[in-house]
Amino acid sequence: LGSPALVFYLRVVPFVLFPIALYLFVARVTGNGRVIRACWIVHALYAAVVIPADALHLVRMAELAFVTETLLGVTLLVAIGVAARAALRGNVEARALMLGLIVAAAAGINDILRGAQ
Repeated sequence: LGSPALVFYLRVVPFVLFPIALYLFVARVTGNGRVIRACWIVHALYAAVVIPADALHLVRMAELAFVTETLLGVTLLVAIGVAARAALRGNVEARALMLGLIVAAAAGINDILRGAQ
């Protein structure tokens, strides 16, 4: 792993692709397809544009950190809302999911704020 570009892609590309799998999981647990499907489609389209654009040197992913983090934050709030709604309807798995998403969001916010210093 001597190549800085390879190390960068091994760190950043999963961060861009991870939300797709996350929202597929959220849809499965909550039973909400439409709203969560929109979240993962937005992330898939974003990844399909940003990753090749970076590889072709049209844009640098590092310069898009704010956009990537904001997109993830907004859709994560939507997922928390969907999980909360399902939890209020008695879905025990959605309650656990909601708590996990809240912890993940709090950790992400902390990480972003520490990186901004």
